[in-house]
Amino acid sequence: MENFCNYVDVFYGNGEVDHFHDEGIGSKWFYIKALCGNTNPHAVLPFGGMSVGAYSGGYPTGYGTHYPNSCAGVKKFSDKILIKGFTHLHHSGTGGIGYYYNYALTTPFYGEVLNIYNYYPMDNENASPGYYATEFNNVVADFTVTNFVAIHRYKFKNDGGRIAVNFGNDGLLRDFSTRFWGIVSDGNIKCISNDIVTFSGVFSGIKLYFAVKIEAQNADCKPFLDKKEYSSFDNFFIPKNSLDYGCIFDFDGNDAILKVAYSTVSTQKAIDKINAVKDDFSTIKNNAQNIWNDYLSKIQIDCDDFTVKQKFYSNLYHTLIKPMDIYGEEF
Repeated sequence: MENFCNYVDVFYGNGEVDHFHDEGIGSKWFYIKALCGNTNPHAVLPFGGMSVGAYSGGYPTGYGTHYPNSCAGVKKFSDKILIKGFTHLHHSGTGGIGYYYNYALTTPFYGEVLNIYNYYPMDNENASPGYYATEFNNVVADFTVTNFVAIHRYKFKNDGGRIAVNFGNDGLLRDFSTRFWGIVSDGNIKCISNDIVTFSGVFSGIKLYFAVKIEAQNADCKPFLDKKEYSSFDNFFIPKNSLDYGCIFDFDGNDAILKVAYSTVSTQKAIDKINAVKDDFSTIKNNAQNIWNDYLSKIQIDCDDFTVKQKFYSNLYHTLIKPMDIYGEEF
């Protein structure tokens, strides 16, 4: 069977449109929306309930370098994409609708927890349907997904690598107005075991339950709050209106797999989703591509021009990302 994923450029529509139409009817259009795409290259399944990819805080997906915009010009807050880590659940194909997701900001880092607040440039970024990869801060990172679980794979080039998950992240850059980010309320973190942490909180009016599991040698976890890490979860609580808090995983070696899941029902259901993922990373990645190929193959065009096929299937790909299918969940 033909692999239609080969025609998909997941970066299509992530950035700016080159120019206005110079002639024809398009030259007379009034551009009420800025000349930029509102998509991202993150790993996701068709109508998938989970997505994961690089987080810069840019408008409107949490990816890229754009300030909030609503008319022709596109202003940038950086010349190139700088990221803090990787987030889950993202917009695709729409602009400002008041909710910007980007939950469970996950950052591989070295040294003190203060370092998770830094922004780092990316190298070797690449992606395909159901898969995303990049390098930053001497860490090689790649990702794939099932419908509700994001699978992170990290390879640290230096010793002493750590992974932080910031459950307080909600939305875009906090340099933007408060229209573009929120405060997670009623947050509650629990360490279930040395390798599993759960979190529940209200995100933009909806209570979500997260579970995070690390697969690494001699893993251990501890909480952090507002740039300070604590030795244990004993008596740890999250003060009201706190913005940054979560867990830090320490482990031996330079390799780690992290699985992140969420539920609208319970933390146990989120844990069950993680435990249901038995396959290795490569198998999950291949399964994701097969699912995408099945969806993309529903429409086949009679054309030998690769450029035309790439435009068609890249656009078809982006139409199949939303709405999210969270069958089996309830609000």
